[in-house]
Amino acid sequence: MKKIFIATLFSLIISSSNAAIHVVLVGQGGNKFAPTDLNVIVGDTVRFQWVSGFHTTTSTSIPAAAESWDEVIANSGDEFDYIVKTEGKYSYVCTPHAAMGMVGSFTATQSVTGIASQYASIKESANITPNPATDHTTLIFNSDIAFKGFLKIYDNSGIMISEEKLKVEKGENSILVSTSLLKSGLYYVNLFNQEDVFLVKKMIKQ
Repeated sequence: MKKIFIATLFSLIISSSNAAIHVVLVGQGGNKFAPTDLNVIVGDTVRFQWVSGFHTTTSTSIPAAAESWDEVIANSGDEFDYIVKTEGKYSYVCTPHAAMGMVGSFTATQSVTGIASQYASIKESANITPNPATDHTTLIFNSDIAFKGFLKIYDNSGIMISEEKLKVEKGENSILVSTSLLKSGLYYVNLFNQEDVFLVKKMIKQ
């Protein structure tokens, strides 16, 4: 079934060939990680991506066999990829802003039907045009599963501009994205399921 949604943003999937990449935006909306909690599969990557401010991502509590980390994320283009190799609960903080509640976590499990396989068809089929956008653009993709989620857009300073509920049907989906009210510039577009952000894309509005 083909279903058309109207939204104020779009996104394209980020993944590797064999595992998902879960993007955590650092400094999103101030001294925050976004999202603050994830469910991941062993073999996935958690990518910490700078949005604003001077921050770190520093592990505080991890499974016994896992590797700790302590990385500065402070400038445009800064990213840190953590490949999850061990099951369990992982907690982390931004050292300068821990007292202000800048904390996050993710839980890793073993599974052969994790996020990477669930959304693989979206990654393989996603096509959007035009980009850069003027008044609108369209995202078309095929999904192997039906799910409810959210489309969110953030400006370059990490402030959320809009949030739309999204109901993806199994099969072909077409999202007509209105960008007419956005100012010219760079935006971060996010696609969430009910728990995780699994798809992030930079979008330029002309």
